[in-house]
Amino acid sequence: MTDRLHVDPLSLEGIADQLRRSGDTLRAAAGGGPGTPDAGTDTPIFEDLITRLVQDATALAGGLDEAASRVLQASRTYADEDLANARDISGSR
Repeated sequence: MTDRLHVDPLSLEGIADQLRRSGDTLRAAAGGGPGTPDAGTDTPIFEDLITRLVQDATALAGGLDEAASRVLQASRTYADEDLANARDISGSR
């Protein structure tokens, strides 16, 4: 049968863990961002740029957390459906 689908729950958990750790790392980096550099009259421009970068990094970290949650949920859904189908096939439902 060439149309088989196999999903390894441990692989999905590993993917979710990596996404979550990446989000944590990005969040930590954004929290320890540099102070505003002295750029003379252009200082406000750099201050705004750094603020936007930190905000965007924080939003991206949140997106990574959300992706991790969805991957874990997909893993659980797959495992539950796989178990239910196995029980149905074996007649133990």
